[in-house]
Amino acid sequence: MPFKQLLKVDGRRKALSFLVASAVMWSFGGLFIKYIQWNPMAIAGMRGLIAALAVALAVPESVRLPPNRFIWLCAFAYAGMCGTLVVATKLTTAANAIFLQYTAPVYVMLISAFFFREKIKFPDAMVILSTVLGMALFFVGEFSFASIAGNLIGISSGVCFAVMVTGFRFVKGAEPAVAIFCGNIILFLLSAPFMRAPIPGTGDWLALLFLGVFQIGISYAMYSRAIVRVKPLEGVIIPTIEPVLNPLWVFFFIGERPPNAAIAGGAIVITAITVYCLRKN
Repeated sequence: MPFKQLLKVDGRRKALSFLVASAVMWSFGGLFIKYIQWNPMAIAGMRGLIAALAVALAVPESVRLPPNRFIWLCAFAYAGMCGTLVVATKLTTAANAIFLQYTAPVYVMLISAFFFREKIKFPDAMVILSTVLGMALFFVGEFSFASIAGNLIGISSGVCFAVMVTGFRFVKGAEPAVAIFCGNIILFLLSAPFMRAPIPGTGDWLALLFLGVFQIGISYAMYSRAIVRVKPLEGVIIPTIEPVLNPLWVFFFIGERPPNAAIAGGAIVITAITVYCLRKN
């Protein structure tokens, strides 16, 4: 059976299963990024190259459609989101990195208010304040430069995520896949100078293959096909499987446990964002 046929969505039940599978595959990012012994930018770039090939195979349109300015905007934002998340995961805990990335809806609200004159209502302001409080808890008890820098870079990953999501408002059809393909190539080119010795071992290369093929490539192909066939509420809630499972895999297999303050902050962030998305749907 052709690879494209395997990713064909022919019903809502299959779309939901694709959505769950995508979120689960995303959740393994923290574990394998922690495992691989290489420069974080090199990890991000090599994962991007492998993912670009996977996306091209899964969604052939991604290499056929010419990019426009909005696709380029989304592509560069995507590259920034993925690159900063990998660096943040290496510098701070996996929980901090992924929870801070999931503050993106707050930045989407702020971007929409500033550029599109969309009013921030009182409930939106409460979500923003709650998220800021949750973010502040990630810095409680953090005294090392690496951890603080990792948290700040994690915040920047959320900002890039928000820019990408906002840019997707102006693309349609297979264009999001074009942006993902181009973004992975951009990330590889930007990361190429960091791909120097020591060269990863066999286990590291296997982890990189998993990250590129499944955690990014196939998962995004599945997500792009599933998201148009599910209810908006399902498209919002199901992906929150990722920030829940991500730190759990790292804890079970590597033993990294985030501080209690960070756990509380993550709970506040995810709750605030979920309530916001529920209200919007």
